[in-house]
Amino acid sequence: MEEIAEPTTAEIGTQSSEPVAGNTILGGTEQLPVTNVGGGENPWAFDPTALPDDLAREPSLRNFDSVDKLAKSYVHAVRKMGVPADQLMRVPQNADDPAWNDVYNSMGRPETPDQYFFDERYAEADLDDFKNVAHNLGLSQKQAENILDMYSQANYDQNQEAESRHEEMQANGVHALQQEWGKSYNENVELARRAFTNFASKEALDIMEDSGLGNHPEIVKMFSKIGNLLKEDGIMVGEPGIGGALSPAMAEEKINTNLSDTDFNKVYLDKTHPQHQKAVEEMTRLFSTVHQR
Repeated sequence: MEEIAEPTTAEIGTQSSEPVAGNTILGGTEQLPVTNVGGGENPWAFDPTALPDDLAREPSLRNFDSVDKLAKSYVHAVRKMGVPADQLMRVPQNADDPAWNDVYNSMGRPETPDQYFFDERYAEADLDDFKNVAHNLGLSQKQAENILDMYSQANYDQNQEAESRHEEMQANGVHALQQEWGKSYNENVELARRAFTNFASKEALDIMEDSGLGNHPEIVKMFSKIGNLLKEDGIMVGEPGIGGALSPAMAEEKINTNLSDTDFNKVYLDKTHPQHQKAVEEMTRLFSTVHQR
C-alpha cells in the first residue's frame, strides 16, 4: 500500500495564497470589521476638545465620548423636530421685530402688496387696501385668496338676504292695504300716487323706490288722505317722474270734470265770486297743458 507523504514546511510555503471562497468565518472572502475586543484604542472615540474653539467650548458636546453616540443623538433630534436644524424657523418674540418679515416670506407671502394676484371675478374691484392689509398681516397668496373669497361670499349672502327682506316687505305692505281697503284699494292707491308725485322730486321718488317705503302701508295711507283732500279742493295732482306737472291727457280729463261740475262752473263764470280767480287760473293752466301735445 502506497503511503501518502505529508507536505513539508517548504511545500506549505509554496501553496497559493488565494483564499478559498466560503460562507464561514474561516472560508469567507469579505474582510470583517475590526472590533476593539482586546480593550485597545476605541476607533469611534470622540474628543470635543479637538474641535474648533467655538465647538470645543460647547457644554452639550461634553456629554458624548464616541462618534456613534453623537450621531444617534443628532438623528433622534432631527426625527423629533421633523426637519434638519438648518431648516428650522426662528419665531421672533416681539411683535414689532423686523425678523417677522423673514418668517412671513418663508411662509409664502409675496415680497410686496402689488404681487398678490386674484382671478377675473375681482377684475373690476379696487383691492389695493385689501392687499396692503394682507401683506401687513403676513398672509400668503393662498391665504389672501381664501379670505377674499370668504368675504365676497358673505357680502353676496348679505345682499341676497337684504333683497329678500325688501321684497317680502313690499309684498306684505301691498297685502295689508288690500286687506284694509278692499274694493277701494285701486282708487286709494291712485290718490296716494298722485298726491306724492305732486310734491316729490325725482330724488324723493328714488328714495321711496329703493328703500321700499313706497309700499309701506302707513306711508301710502298718509298720501292717500292727502290726495283725497286735494281732490276735494279741486286741485289736480301730478304723475310720477314729471315733478308734479300734469300730462295733457290728465289735464283734458280734469277740464271735462270741471265743466261738468255745476259748483265749479258757478265759481268759474261768476267774476264776483271770491274763488273766481283761482278757478280761472286752474283752467288756464289745464288748457295750457292740453295745448302742449
